[in-house]
Order: sequence, then structure tokens, then C-alpha cells
Amino acid sequence: MTALSSTEDQVKGFEVGGVDYVTKPLQHEELLTRIINHLRIQELTEKLQLQNQELKQQAIELAKAKEAAELASQAKSEFLSNMTHELRTPLNGILGYAQILQRDKTATPKQKHSIDLVYQCGTHLLHLINDILELSKMEARKMQLLPKEIHFPAFVIEVIEICRIKAQQKGISFIYQPSSYLPAGIVADEKRLRQVLINLLSNAIKFTDHGGVTFKVEVISKDKAVQPPLPRIYRDQQEGEVITDKIMPLMGKAPQSPMVTIRFQIEDTGIGIKSEELEKIFLPFEQFGDSAIRDQGTGLGLAISQKIVNLMGSHIKVESTYDKGSVFSVDLDLPTTTVMVHKNQIYTNTIVGFQGKVRKIVVVDDKPENRSVIVNFLQPIGFELLEASNGVEGLEKARECNPDLIITDLVMPVMDGFEMMRRIRSSEQLTQILVIAISASVYELEQQPSQDIGWSDILSKPVKIEELLGKLKQHLQLEWVYEQYDPGLSKIKIESAEKVQPDATVPPPDDVLAELYDLAKKGNMFAITKTAENLKQLDDKFVPFAHTISNYANEFQLKKIRILIEKYLEKN
Repeated sequence: MTALSSTEDQVKGFEVGGVDYVTKPLQHEELLTRIINHLRIQELTEKLQLQNQELKQQAIELAKAKEAAELASQAKSEFLSNMTHELRTPLNGILGYAQILQRDKTATPKQKHSIDLVYQCGTHLLHLINDILELSKMEARKMQLLPKEIHFPAFVIEVIEICRIKAQQKGISFIYQPSSYLPAGIVADEKRLRQVLINLLSNAIKFTDHGGVTFKVEVISKDKAVQPPLPRIYRDQQEGEVITDKIMPLMGKAPQSPMVTIRFQIEDTGIGIKSEELEKIFLPFEQFGDSAIRDQGTGLGLAISQKIVNLMGSHIKVESTYDKGSVFSVDLDLPTTTVMVHKNQIYTNTIVGFQGKVRKIVVVDDKPENRSVIVNFLQPIGFELLEASNGVEGLEKARECNPDLIITDLVMPVMDGFEMMRRIRSSEQLTQILVIAISASVYELEQQPSQDIGWSDILSKPVKIEELLGKLKQHLQLEWVYEQYDPGLSKIKIESAEKVQPDATVPPPDDVLAELYDLAKKGNMFAITKTAENLKQLDDKFVPFAHTISNYANEFQLKKIRILIEKYLEKN
């Protein structure tokens, strides 16, 4: 309060700490108004300071809650991942012996039916466990893509045959429609791509009671000579935000390869999806349909599939009309390859042995039941098996007998599989021995990269006979001997087929031709191959024709099969 009223005097007043400036003579109303305003400003300032303090405290509490939630989520994921070993190990014994008993020719039809039920129930339980563990694996940021060269036609055949059986059991149609051009070889994560396709096809079959399912595979663009990006950032599809900035490296070579965009499309005439449910179908544990259908799964299949496809650089699209059906599609940019990686040929005959010398295999596992499963798999077909309960015993057995191959578990007392593997690779005597690791854990192998340890190959528990035999054939370069299989006769028939001139080819009867033509229209390559093999056994005169059909089927040349059959049907 002052009698000085110049601007300079007012500035000096504020500089020394005054909050207002009043000149004499005083105006009481003005003074009162200024006092009231300053009291309000002070009150508001105090409230703002208090709110700031509360916000800071809330931020601290939220940070603590977030940290606690992350720790809880991590603990849950680690618990589930660690439970893999405990859950899958007993299933290894159950499913392993079920597979052994399925091969028992002395079992009665009733016993075989019971064994099949045990295997089916065990497999269903395994699928449920895998779904839950797969989700925990993604939450723990452990998901990686491991691309390799795939023989694409053989891969597709395997997928459609698995799903065709499910459709037949339900009494609905299953139609496969490939485009005229499909690459012979692609580079992709075979396991993950198969998982996605089988999940989408299985869902379509599950929700379809009338009509059928159509599986279309087509190349929508090709000949893009570009370098495929190797790293993928793990993204959450629902929010579109980066969950982690950790780059997930793709293992394998990254050559300059022609790229194709392949569309996988699954159409069904099922129950469809309501519009309000469409936004939820890719969320974990979300299920739709009536209660009877919802009880058949965990509600994780689509969530897992979407995240896998996200890692592949794409996403699953869906269009659906309630009570009419749905269309799911995935467009993937995939490198092509000229290196043909043919899958092992599928034989319906039972393997009873192998050609050449006896091969020695050491089985290392601390669980006697796990060793017993593998021993009972392999001993009847001529392998010499030795057992060890830990890594120390495994090394001793290896030094004693110099085996052709070692099959080892990873988690064992005394010495685990990792340390045993390191010692094998550092030993001049043992370093060349082939070693296949068998793991029941989701994370064991990822924590110790196989290329650093030196495994020859990896299998997961529960062990499947076909996969184990396939690995042994590959690494030991075996030639199997099959039940009622005559290599000499087969060779003679094939040679005779190659020598016969095309004009001399004798086709089978019209009803067989019509059956083959129908199978070709449906894309049932497995049935075509089986019919061709039956023709070879039926009469030698059909061998050239059957051999041609088999070759086309192996190359997935459906159009050529139809043209060939049409030619003979027109003649007749």
C-alpha cells in the first residue's frame, strides 16, 4: 500500500515480494475485493498442491501395482512353463504305451478299441495342456519362429488329411481347392504354420453340422525378388501396441529369395458368428456357440493362432454371417526355395526292421517309464538299446560301447542333458556321436540354443513313434524293412513301368477311373496314392498307369491327373 502510483514503483513492489499493489487514498470496496480474490487464489493453489501430491502418490502406487502385476504374471507364466515337465512326463508314458499296444497284433478288436480310446483321451488332454502352455509362453515373450525349407505340397497333404478325417467322422464334406500354381518349396516355420491351419480348419469343422468346409490355397502374388525381413517384433493384435521391443530372431539362412504371397482360406457353412461376438473371438478364453460346443475346448486356439500369424507379419481376417457360415483367411509372404525337402514317405505297412548292421542307441532319462517307452519302441525292430538314468551314466555307457546315437532327456539329477552334451562335444572320443534331445518343457531348449549346445535334433514329449522313427531314419541313414514288403518286387514293377511306352499304358476299369477322377476333384491325394498302390498289386498291366498317377500325386499335380483320366474315359 503506497501513495506512489508510477509503473516503476509498482514493478519494484512486485519485485520485493508483493502479491498486489494498492494506492492511496484507499477504496474500501476495491481493497475488500482484492483480499477476497487473493484468498480464493491461495485456496485454489493449496488444493492444486494437494492434488499434485495425491497424483504423485497415486503414480507411485500405480507403479508398484504394475510391478506387482508384472511379477505375478511372470510368476504365473513361469509356473505354467515349469509345470510342462510335470504334466507332459506322465503323458509320455500313457501315450507311449498306448502307441506300443496299438501295434500289438494279438489284441482283440475290443481291446484295440479300448487302446484307441486311451490314446484319443490322452491326446485330447495333451492338446488342452499345450494350449494353456502356449499362451503362457507368449505372455513370457518366449515365442520364436524357426523357419526352414518345406516341401509345400507334402505339407498341405498332411494338413488336409488330418482334417479330412475329422470331417468324415462328423459326416460333412471337406473340399480342397488349390490354385493351378503352388510353389514346390517354401521357407516357413512348419510347426507353427501347421498349428494355425489345423486350428482354423478344426474350428470350421467343429461349428459345421450341415454342408461342409472348403479349404482354398492360392498364390495371390509371386516373383517378388526381395530379402525377407528376418526379425519380428512381438505385437499384440488387439491393441496394436508393441508389448516388448525384444527382437525375436528367426533361425536359419536369409538368402535373396523369390517371394510369394499365399492365401489360406477356410470357408464353412456352419453356425456363423454374431456381429457382437466377432470382436471377441481372438481374445484368450473367449468362446462362442452353444454350451455343448463351448465345452469342447479352452477358448485359446484363435488367440494363439492370431499371435502366431502376427509374428509371421500378417493377421487372420474373418467374415461371418450368423446361421450361414464363416470365412477365415490368412495372407502370408513366404520365401520360395528350389531345394526340395521331401517329407518321409508315409507307409501304411508296419516297420519290422532295417537293413544293414545293428545300431546301438543309449537312452538317458531319470524316469524308468520314459526309458521303457523308447526301449519298447525300438528294441522289437532290431536296435540294441542301453539305458542310463543320468548324464554321468550316459557318458559311461557311451565310452563303453561307442553308440551310433544317444537319446537324452534334459532335466535329470547328478548331471543334466545340457552338461552331458557339452562333455560329449568336448570329448575327442565321443564328439562325433549323434545326440537327440527329448524335452518335456516349453522353455528348456530355448534357454540353451541348440546351435550352441550341438544337438543333432530335438523331439518333444510325449514322443510319437512316427516322429522318432523319422529322426532315426534321417540321422542314421536307415532303410526300413516293412511287414509284407518285397523291395525286389517293387523295384521290378517300377522298372517295368518306366520301360513301357505311353501308348502301351493300360488303364484300369471305368469305375476305378471315375473313382480316381472324383478323388482328384476333391484333392484327396492320400486316397489317390493308396488307390494307385492297390492297382499295382492288382495286376502288373496297371503298373505303368498307377506309376504315372503316383508321380502326379506326389507332385500334387491334380490337373494332370484329371486330364489323364479324362483322356481314357473319352476313349472308352
